[in-house]
Amino acid sequence: MEWERDKQLGSMRSGLVLLALAAMLAGACGCSPDPFPFNAVLDPSTGNVPYEARLTATPGLDSYVFELPDRTIEQSDAELLVTVDTLDWSGTVSGWFAGNLVGEDTVHATGTNPLPRILRPLLNGDPQVWRLNPRERTLINFSHRERTMAGDETGVSFDGTWQIREIRVEYEEKYLWGCFIPDSIFCPPHESGVFHALDKGVLYENACVIYPLYTSEEGPDGLPYAPAAEAGYLYDAIRNHNLYESVSFPAQTATIYVTVEDQWGRETSASFEIPVAELDYRGDVGDEYEAIFYVASQSRVIGSGSDPIYHRSTCPAIAPIPRSLRVFFKTQEAAQDAGYVRHTGTGDNPGCFPGTEPAGS
Repeated sequence: MEWERDKQLGSMRSGLVLLALAAMLAGACGCSPDPFPFNAVLDPSTGNVPYEARLTATPGLDSYVFELPDRTIEQSDAELLVTVDTLDWSGTVSGWFAGNLVGEDTVHATGTNPLPRILRPLLNGDPQVWRLNPRERTLINFSHRERTMAGDETGVSFDGTWQIREIRVEYEEKYLWGCFIPDSIFCPPHESGVFHALDKGVLYENACVIYPLYTSEEGPDGLPYAPAAEAGYLYDAIRNHNLYESVSFPAQTATIYVTVEDQWGRETSASFEIPVAELDYRGDVGDEYEAIFYVASQSRVIGSGSDPIYHRSTCPAIAPIPRSLRVFFKTQEAAQDAGYVRHTGTGDNPGCFPGTEPAGS
């Protein structure tokens, strides 16, 4: 076998010498000879990253230059073992003979790693619980937990590193004039862009804390006020900053949305429906529940005249205000302190301030 291989290499080198001489003669007469066929092959070209592959170029040349993503290697051997360590990998090989470039070729490899498998999260550390109770502190944990006698497998299963990019909870009934208002999400202790949560002295990565059906005003640091002491968040023991302080909600279904990014930069999303218990407030006015929060427009152009107007949350005048421009206040005093005034009119419109018309009427 070695004799056959040496014979083949000898024939190859003889052919290259003849090609080199032909090239010199062609150059002398002004002709353009056909280039020597050179190619490189990566085997295997697909696999579960990271994996080893063999990179082989046309044999019989003096030297080869392997330009890899992380380094460049020059050697006389036409074969090189490489590690494919990205989902989209490429390398270039050039072959040299008698000091001249014979040819160059580029190879590609594709990682076939599966995406993260996202299962429903673990709530408050109890795999038997799948229900949200309004305003009750709830730890939503997507860290992976194997199936046990106590309950099914939960969290994100992935052979590699990953992180949560988004967690949010949406409800069937938590809408303001056709626009959903999400819950405030807390990741104590707060770190920008990080989803983790401190619970009973333990820090859980890829988790968050919610108080279902709680939406807070934003504090001066741009973060929501927490309804209880949460590390890294503002807490006001004297005043409640919940925008839905006196709003009742029926038993309903919520959806937990999550987006995961793996170590390769791929994003995977999933959603999980979950029942929510009724939230019943008894601070009613007659037969109607009073919604004690107020809405204005950041642009301050909704309303009559040039005055910046605020509205009660049940007023249809809110409908034309784009969701992205809506500003919320828990009290009329807070809206007035921000420079807004209550619109007054001559008519009477259900849902607006008694004895007034909605802005723009």
